[in-house]
Amino acid sequence: MLRERFEADPSDRAAFELLEEQLFVAAEWADLVALYEAHQAAGAANRAPAEQSRLLLRMGQAIEEGLRDAARAAATYRSALELDPAFVPALRRLRGICIATGAFAEAIDLAAREAALAPSPEPAAALVE
Repeated sequence: MLRERFEADPSDRAAFELLEEQLFVAAEWADLVALYEAHQAAGAANRAPAEQSRLLLRMGQAIEEGLRDAARAAATYRSALELDPAFVPALRRLRGICIATGAFAEAIDLAAREAALAPSPEPAAALVE
């Protein structure tokens, strides 16, 4: 019944979240990725870029860890970063894949991007003085 509800309206957030949890717990990775894809496609126009990026991050994690498809996961993380270039969790996941696959130049670029986004320690140090 829940699956039918979601299939009738893939933008239904409550149905999506319940199915997401069920599929994750059952380790049904291919179905979970398909769920993410359907939900992403259905609500992309009405969803803030940061929210879309978080959804893409979770999809990338399911692809990377569940399906063991590093190339597809990297593409998904890149999509998240296109929507939100400052989304550090996607930067980190993509950097990890780059290191694991030997794409060291890209990993260095990603690390530099991440470092540029890190808060400066100077304001906190000024509070101590």
